[in-house]
Amino acid sequence: MVYSDALARVHAAGFAPALDEAADWLAAQAEGRAVFDIGCGDGRMLALLAERGVVGQGIDISAPFVALARARGLNVSQGSCAEALVPDDTGLILALGEVLNYSDDGSALATKLIPRLANLPDGTTFIADMLTPDAPPGGGWLSGDGWLVTARSHRKGNVYTREIVTFTQSPNGWHREDEIHTQITLSRADMKQMLDAAGFTAAFAETLGGADLLPGRLAVIARKT
Repeated sequence: MVYSDALARVHAAGFAPALDEAADWLAAQAEGRAVFDIGCGDGRMLALLAERGVVGQGIDISAPFVALARARGLNVSQGSCAEALVPDDTGLILALGEVLNYSDDGSALATKLIPRLANLPDGTTFIADMLTPDAPPGGGWLSGDGWLVTARSHRKGNVYTREIVTFTQSPNGWHREDEIHTQITLSRADMKQMLDAAGFTAAFAETLGGADLLPGRLAVIARKT
């Protein structure tokens, strides 16, 4: 499983807030329309947008993430992000947290998802962040109240692999969980070609609505035309 119970809770506490600064900007991009969050995680961004009057739904493949999002009172379903059905009233689609790069079969999620957006009406906005071939390998750790997580990443060709070890504390002691996340890096040209084919005009930026991105990442801002 990608994002087991322990890692989902740790991610919600320690990593999900990284894009909070973008919430006002994202709410403005919605222009009063509904938002659909693909790979919504614990629902933090959906909740921030709801506070700003933007109605939203989401989908995530991780059952623990979905449970956390539903605990916020959000309309979130569990399922494959590659097969997500975007509601008809959606004006803004999000895919944050490098969702487009995730892979379980050697190809990036973007190659399956973006072609399915071709039938959306003109004016639909698609905003994502993506892992590029310039993303450096590395490692580090982060800790909080009752948890610690370490991660080590390495790249071979266009495959970016992240080895994650999560330690969480309970009354019975500390529990360890290991996960390996596989992603496929995407170049700016790759992404533009896919979005062009789906009828989107794309722009790229090194920040997302004022929120800093990690090295080797790009924000994608695309509009259906």
